Amino acid sequence: MTAINWAIGENSDKAEEPRLLDLSVRKIVWLDIKKLNIMLRLISGFRLKKIPQAKAHWEAGGWMDPSEVRGFAGKGNLLVEGKNRLMAALELGETHAPFSVSLDIAEDFLEKYHSIV
Repeated sequence: MTAINWAIGENSDKAEEPRLLDLSVRKIVWLDIKKLNIMLRLISGFRLKKIPQAKAHWEAGGWMDPSEVRGFAGKGNLLVEGKNRLMAALELGETHAPFSVSLDIAEDFLEKYHSIV
C-alpha cells in the first residue's frame, strides 16, 4: 500500500497552504472518506481529472495538505476543496482523511456530520 503523507502535525512544514493549519482559526478533523464520498456524491462514475496526478504524487513520496471544508450548500451539502486528493486516498486504500474546518463553522459542521468523524 502506498504511504499517504498528509502535511499536518509534525509534518506541517511540508504544507503548501499553511493557513489551513492555523489552529487559532481552524480545526483539523479526520473524516471517514467512504461516508463522505456518498455525501459529496462523487460516486456514480463521476471522476475528477486530477485523481491520477494525486496518486502519482503520493506514490512518489509527496505530501498534501488536508482538504478544506468551505461551508454548506443547499440541503446541508458540503462545499469541499480538494476532492481529488480524497478520491485518490480512497483509491490507495485509505479510510480516513484530514480536513481543515474554519472555527466559524466547526461546531455546526461537527453537529451535522458527526457520523463521518
